[in-house]
Amino acid sequence: MEKERDEMRASMEKERDEMRAQYLDKIKQLEQEITRLKSNKRRARKSRSYNAREFKDYLRPSGKTRRPPYADDATSGKHTRVIHKTVDIRYCPKCGDPLSESATKYYRTSEDSLDCVWTKTEWTVMRRNCKTCSRPRSASLDGVITGEHFGAVVIAQVYVMRCLTISYEKIARI
Repeated sequence: MEKERDEMRASMEKERDEMRAQYLDKIKQLEQEITRLKSNKRRARKSRSYNAREFKDYLRPSGKTRRPPYADDATSGKHTRVIHKTVDIRYCPKCGDPLSESATKYYRTSEDSLDCVWTKTEWTVMRRNCKTCSRPRSASLDGVITGEHFGAVVIAQVYVMRCLTISYEKIARI
């Protein structure tokens, strides 16, 4: 019994060694293939498919690149009207007491479409302290939703366009 087991073990080890040798040969072949491909990088770049060569041979315009169609829009500033406004309050909206005389300024911009002209409004907001409430108070901006960058007209237009199932990408382009 033990003799048969030893023979089986020996034959299994022999098969394992043969398989190991085959795998090592295969690994050496693959390493040689990798080094050959790395050394032929220049040839591999030049040998492109037909479509890639056709694209490469395509004449590209020299000089300036084409301007996008929206370049004359509000993004370029040509058709934008700029308005400067100052906002200030003298009485506290919560308690009604007069606010302090000293004020700090901060600046904010809002954009809106007024009379079919893109309008950028630059706000100077005066912030004053209330002695009774002991909190800083500032006025709200006219025609601008609190905490937003765009005016009420633009927000309403976006809402209507979304109701018409226009995507946000198209709305941003418009």
